[in-house]
Amino acid sequence: MLTKNELTNEYVVTNETATNSWHWTIAANGKPLDGVFKKTISSRGTAGIYKQAGNYNIFKDDLIQAMELYYLHAEQKELPEIITTLRYVHGNKSVIHTLLKARVNDWSDSGKALSMEISFMNVKKERQTFLYEEEQHKLILEGVNAGIWDLDVKTGKIWCSDKVYALLGYKNGEIDASYHTFLQNLHPDDVQRTTKMITSRFRASTAYINDIRFKHKDGTYHWFELAGKIKLGKTGRPVRIVGSLINKDQRRRLLVELERYQFLIDESTALIHAGSWEINFVNDTLTWSAAMCNIHETGEDYRPLIRNLFQFLQERDRIYFKQLLKDAYHHGKAYDATFESVTARGNLKWIRMIGKPVINDDGSITTIRGITQDIHEQRLKDEKIKHSFDVITAKNESLSNFAHIVSHNLKSHAGNMESILKLLDYTDDPDEQKELLGYLKKISNNLNQTIEHLSETVRVQHNMGIKKTLLNLNTTLNNVLDVLRPTINETNAIIITDTAAYNEIEYIPAYLESIILNLLSNALKYRRPNAQPIIEIKAFIENGKKCFSVKDNGEGIDLKANGHKIFGMYKTFHANPDAVGIGLFITKNQVEALGGAIAVESKPGKGSTFIVTF
Repeated sequence: MLTKNELTNEYVVTNETATNSWHWTIAANGKPLDGVFKKTISSRGTAGIYKQAGNYNIFKDDLIQAMELYYLHAEQKELPEIITTLRYVHGNKSVIHTLLKARVNDWSDSGKALSMEISFMNVKKERQTFLYEEEQHKLILEGVNAGIWDLDVKTGKIWCSDKVYALLGYKNGEIDASYHTFLQNLHPDDVQRTTKMITSRFRASTAYINDIRFKHKDGTYHWFELAGKIKLGKTGRPVRIVGSLINKDQRRRLLVELERYQFLIDESTALIHAGSWEINFVNDTLTWSAAMCNIHETGEDYRPLIRNLFQFLQERDRIYFKQLLKDAYHHGKAYDATFESVTARGNLKWIRMIGKPVINDDGSITTIRGITQDIHEQRLKDEKIKHSFDVITAKNESLSNFAHIVSHNLKSHAGNMESILKLLDYTDDPDEQKELLGYLKKISNNLNQTIEHLSETVRVQHNMGIKKTLLNLNTTLNNVLDVLRPTINETNAIIITDTAAYNEIEYIPAYLESIILNLLSNALKYRRPNAQPIIEIKAFIENGKKCFSVKDNGEGIDLKANGHKIFGMYKTFHANPDAVGIGLFITKNQVEALGGAIAVESKPGKGSTFIVTF
């Protein structure tokens, strides 16, 4: 930069071969730039650094850069020091690369630069690496949308790159670059946290990274990543903080939006008692949400495998579910199915599984995503509602049937009585009158019997004031057999009993005796002619419930023709003169009134089996 002959006593060469440094007294040696350099740096009136710098053929761009940095450092005091490169052409026409470092070390009371420490180093050998690294750093900074800043701890002044200003919506110099301005434009909620972090790093002299919200020129707050590194002085105290500012506003807003959507998803799945899962067939993995652990009653640290989806299903459902997965994987079919699962704790739970394959751009399927919903409580409610609906439907049918019977039977009896009374009005013959009065008496008796049957039906259906008691089945059975003993002996019937399964039952005494009596009397009544009656009585337990059956070898019933009306009132299916059609109707009402059921198996000429489930 200066010829060796022009160095005064203030310029001391310490190493002429590699690194040179000197102390420069600006007031004593600085001269205004001559016309050539004034023109070179756009006629800026900066005090001259060189006496005849032009003799060295310094590259124009490098000289302008050096003078700009000098202006920012020595006059504007925006840079803590000057660091730049200079290229000049040597006498042998070769290009020399130097690294220049300079810093004002003495200031006047008015703030003028009095002297500088200057050094430069021949960096030709390292230049290619330096240029490469410099370019890489530039690309990195541009790639991450980052700006560079340098804070002078003593003055509070901050030097910022053009990128920093651009990130905040300003042009260079449009806003005061100082620590005070930084705090003023920092979001109020971030001030205490950020200052506390910087202060703590002062003590530890370590780097920091922090997300902050900084006010943009348009008045809105944007998210940035603020990173800094503390530089210590000779005394060990912080003198500078150098760092970067990276725009993270879009990413942060997307993250907030993602968190909001995730919250909505989590809340929605929680409200519907559902968890999400994903099967990846490429790496053979299954991942699921925390809600799945609750549904299957596993621990929170449970790590599922694909086979675990089958493990929680009952054996009868696994083949079906496997087929659903195959159809989804091979044919892209979504599915929606309900299963009764078994949790890790062994509890039965109804679940709904919805799966949908993810079709890639090439048409292949490598992933199936879905949700599993806990529908156990809803299923129980639905079953309860269905049961209530069935009960109400049955009650309505029974009521309709009962109303029809009442209307039909009473109308029939009333019609017959009316006819007899009319005939009595038309005859004076004592014998005819006596005969008609006999018919009238018979009709009256039948009417009373019908009313008694209807009253009994009402009492059975409504359980009017009747309580269950613990009964001995064999005792009740023997009492009924004693009642039927004359008929049993008369028909030479064979009675076979098997009541080893249970002997006690909680029931209404009159109902139990009536049920057994009706079933056994029917078995005897509808025996086949010329065939010895064989009646098998059995007590057994099925599906945890006590059952009672009566099997005979009698005439049997054509269930295809008469099955729908077999338990109807006054319904008969044989020519037996003793058939009334009221016994099975009352039996069915008695059984169902206490929550039980009655069924029949029969074939014409083969006999019948009536099964009561208590």
